[in-house]
Amino acid sequence: GGTGSSDTRCVVTFVSHDGEGRQFLIRDVMGAGSGARPYADGDDCVTANVRGRNMPCEFFETFYPVRVEELALRPDSGGPGRFRGGLGYLKEIRFLIDGFIMVADDRMLLQPFGAGGGDAGAGSLYTLNPETDKELPIPNKTDFVPIQSGDLLRIMTPGGGGWGDPLDREPERVLQDVRLGRVSLDSARHDYGILIDRNSMKVLEGETVQERKKLRLSRAPLRIIDRGERFRDLLAKERISLTSEDPFL
Repeated sequence: GGTGSSDTRCVVTFVSHDGEGRQFLIRDVMGAGSGARPYADGDDCVTANVRGRNMPCEFFETFYPVRVEELALRPDSGGPGRFRGGLGYLKEIRFLIDGFIMVADDRMLLQPFGAGGGDAGAGSLYTLNPETDKELPIPNKTDFVPIQSGDLLRIMTPGGGGWGDPLDREPERVLQDVRLGRVSLDSARHDYGILIDRNSMKVLEGETVQERKKLRLSRAPLRIIDRGERFRDLLAKERISLTSEDPFL
């Protein structure tokens, strides 16, 4: 078994009309990171639809009035652990015609959980026109968000949960993740206790030993199950409640 993962839907549906007034829709089904296992990292961008296929950008752009401006792995989305959760998608779609979108994603409110001391993976994030004066976060599932020609949708699908203590992950594996852009230098230090020289891109071994020792002494006890910051925030705001005492918060 694995940790919290991509047994989830990440679906954006765009509905509009063509030049002759006929309605059409595009249904884009995306993957997410699978959960880490006690013996291996999770996989990246896995879809729960085992018979499904991702839609190539070339097909998307050739047959529909959209432009895919970015399609990449989402850095730092996999939950830290001795074995890291898989990464989700980072996708940006520019709409070239008016219409509306529907969003269905099962990790918009909560995060894929971590286990055995591993951290939860990143939850989903959908933002219309990010970093502009028209920015509109889409925090929940919805069946209607108006789209104007030129609008950009940024999609960040969830990463899988981590397994095991992140401070037990081999430094060379963290270094490889950083070199490949899967994990940031900040996450390498704060989540894994690994210090890496920015210029040589090598592990600073002595400093890493001291950093990991400091983190082990200063952190809270590890959780058997980590449900993530979103869960704890909802609990603190009393938007959710527990039916029994939970020692793993």
